[in-house]
Amino acid sequence: MKRRRFILGTATASIGGSALLGSGAFSRVDSQRHVQIEVVGDDDAYLRLEYPAIEIVDCVATVTLLTVTNRLKAAIDDLEFELVDPDDELGIDDIELPDTPIGVGEQGNVTAEITCNEDVTGQVGFEIEVDGTDLSVEAHRSDADAIDVECVCACESETAWSDGEPYNPDEEGSWATYTPWEDGAEYDLRAGQDMVAGAVEFRADDGDVAIAIDLHDGWSLQDVDEPVKIQGYDEAPSGNPAPGQFSTYKGTATEVSVEPYPYYGVHLDVAGCGKH
Repeated sequence: MKRRRFILGTATASIGGSALLGSGAFSRVDSQRHVQIEVVGDDDAYLRLEYPAIEIVDCVATVTLLTVTNRLKAAIDDLEFELVDPDDELGIDDIELPDTPIGVGEQGNVTAEITCNEDVTGQVGFEIEVDGTDLSVEAHRSDADAIDVECVCACESETAWSDGEPYNPDEEGSWATYTPWEDGAEYDLRAGQDMVAGAVEFRADDGDVAIAIDLHDGWSLQDVDEPVKIQGYDEAPSGNPAPGQFSTYKGTATEVSVEPYPYYGVHLDVAGCGKH
C-alpha cells in the first residue's frame, strides 16, 4: 500500500532590521525597534525562521510548519501566526503556537495538523508577528513562495452496502445489509462495515423507484466493470448475497430508476482515499 506523504520544502530565512537575509522568500518584512538596528549576517540575525525537513505520515499528522529562533535583544513576549489563502484541498487545523516568552537564544515551534483525502500538492502561506519590550517584527510570506506541501494519499478498495437489515441476522457469514423501501428515506452507505462512504436516497418516480447514491469526499467508485449493483426483492432476503448475480441494475450510474420492490440490496465497489 502506498504511504501518504506531506513534503514541506526545507528552507531557512533570517530577519535583521528591515532586511531579509537568506532565502529571499518573503514578500515583505517589517521591523520596528526604539533602538538602533544593524543589518547583520545570517549567523547573527535577529529572528531566524526555519522550515522543516520532509515529513512522511499516513494521511493525517501533526507537522512542524515553522521553527522560530529568537536572536533579538529581548524576549519575545507575544507571537501571532496567521495562514494566508490556505489551499482548500488541504486541511490545516489545530495550529499550536510556542509558549511565550521565548528568551534570547531560545526556539519555539509552530505546528499544525494537516489532512487530505486525495493526491494533492498545495501551499501554506503565512504571516508571523513577534513582539517584546521595545521591539516588533513582522514577516509576510507570499502565496507564490509559500511552503510547498505534497500529500499523496493511497486508496483502499472496500465493499459498500446501503444500510438496513442484515442478510445474516445471526452475524455469521457476510455483514451485507438490505434496505426496506420507503419513499423519501435516506440511509448511510456503509463501507468495510464500519465506515460511512456516502448516502443512499430512495424516492417514488412515476411508478418506479429512483435510487440516488451520494459519495462523500474521499470516496469514489472503483475503476471496475459495473461497480454499482442493485437487487430488488419481493420478500426479505437471507443468506450470503451474490452481488455478481444482481439483475435489477448493474453499471456505473449513481442515480438510477428501477422497478418497485419492497426491499433492495444496494452494493457498491468503492475506493476510500485519505482519512475517514
